[in-house]
Amino acid sequence: MKKNYVRILIMSVIFMIGLNSQAISEMKPGAVSIYPFVGGYLFEGNQDWDEDAIVGGSLGYHITKCLSVEAGYRGGYFNYEFDDIDLSIEHEDFDIQMVYLDGLYHFNTLHDKIIPYIVGGFGVMQNHDDKFINDEESAFFHYGVGVNYFVTDHIAIRMDVRHVLNYNNDGENDLYNNLTGSVGINFVFGGKTKKCESYSYEEPIQETIESSPIKSEPIVKFKKAKINKPISMPDSDGDGIFDDKDQCPDTPSGVEVNIFGCWVINLRFLPNEYKILDYNSKSLDKIIAVMKNNPDLKIEIQGHTDKQGSADYNKKLSQKRAESVLGYLYHQGINMNRLKAKGYGFDVPLATNDTPEGRAINRRVQIQPFK
Repeated sequence: MKKNYVRILIMSVIFMIGLNSQAISEMKPGAVSIYPFVGGYLFEGNQDWDEDAIVGGSLGYHITKCLSVEAGYRGGYFNYEFDDIDLSIEHEDFDIQMVYLDGLYHFNTLHDKIIPYIVGGFGVMQNHDDKFINDEESAFFHYGVGVNYFVTDHIAIRMDVRHVLNYNNDGENDLYNNLTGSVGINFVFGGKTKKCESYSYEEPIQETIESSPIKSEPIVKFKKAKINKPISMPDSDGDGIFDDKDQCPDTPSGVEVNIFGCWVINLRFLPNEYKILDYNSKSLDKIIAVMKNNPDLKIEIQGHTDKQGSADYNKKLSQKRAESVLGYLYHQGINMNRLKAKGYGFDVPLATNDTPEGRAINRRVQIQPFK
């Protein structure tokens, strides 16, 4: 029965970790977490004691968005189950108190709400029973897996399961293999991202240098508006794409467009990031040149994503990418009354989201003139 219970706990956590592994959410560096919980404790091996409920809590600090440390407590009351001894002591009560220090590694690359983690740490366990154990203390090491499911930006349902290796120093030098699980509410406060992660027209620009372009995604090729075509085929905006194929009419003269006739900036972002990388400046400087050559031109900077991940997450990411481009143009001298930024998420695809090539086309920052 105990082994079945162990399998159920482990499989439950593994199942939750495997859910919907597409988008991303992250713990913020400098954040503090408070985790009150309830759970259970199972004795294995030759410890004939009843499993029972425990309560506890932990206080954590996030060093980076992946690494954190935690100090915690777990405790509970249990019963002996010595059926082969005097029946008068068959269900004698005792309690266990555990204090420990843990290190956690969070996987911030799976889902915008679900953040799994692995954990390992060590501590001291105290068993107390006036009749039999008499305040015995022993060291233990534990490790395991867990998951946070965020219901808001600062509150998550958290659960984990851990293998506890308890060293008994009563002269027998036994190493006991126990199992504990917990579930509770994780409150995460504070934390911030670095100011240099994106351009903003509210803060001074801090230059970011990246060593090389991203090579993990297909590069979308753009072509210039220099195409020989029959006079009978209309091209109203002169971008080289015939009107019957042009999905973005009224593009300014001289801009680079994609195969759909849309003024798209060939930017490369780190996965799930929105900061402007150093090697993107050449593409953005071309927009500045067009804006200076057309002093009455006003543009909406449109952020778009592919369809991987939730609608809410992609809408926020596309908005931040559009605002990063707006911030860059503003700091290069383009007046704010000529600029707008809007994130469309994955609502306006140019191509299919069923292929890597199509998704690469849809991950774009697009420029649309407005009056």
